[in-house]
Amino acid sequence: MIAHVAAVIEVTDPDTFERYVARAAEALKKHDGRVAAVAAPEGETLEDTGAATGAILVLLEFPSANAARSWIGDPTSHSIHELRRGGAKTTIRLMEPR
Repeated sequence: MIAHVAAVIEVTDPDTFERYVARAAEALKKHDGRVAAVAAPEGETLEDTGAATGAILVLLEFPSANAARSWIGDPTSHSIHELRRGGAKTTIRLMEPR
């Protein structure tokens, strides 16, 4: 069953985060993941009460919840994930299907 992951990203170090972006697809591809959608801070906002103002919102898609867990925990992608952590504050959640 397809699994979705929501990431809320507040960039704190643009240079480090750009290095992460350049390598992020490499880590996703290993686990058959893909970026399904991105909402940049300058994108159309339908409502904003301050929960994620200025954040980048990313929706990822994986073939299963286990693939998503493997992506985030993959020791061979540790250096890629560390770039993200060094360049941004993040909340990354596995979404439950409805």
